[in-house]
Amino acid sequence: MPGAHEWQLWTYSPALIPDQATVDPLSLILSMRDILDDRVQIALGEMKGQLPW
Repeated sequence: MPGAHEWQLWTYSPALIPDQATVDPLSLILSMRDILDDRVQIALGEMKGQLPW
């Protein structure tokens, strides 16, 4: 639907560093892994390649 937004409610603080207003990469990857949009999957693959493990 054009102009629609999706919200996610987290049961914990997704920030590894409390002073940052961003989610940690692993939580983001896990929360978006079922999204079928190729652009999202490409971006998640790029993020996985930057993880230290």
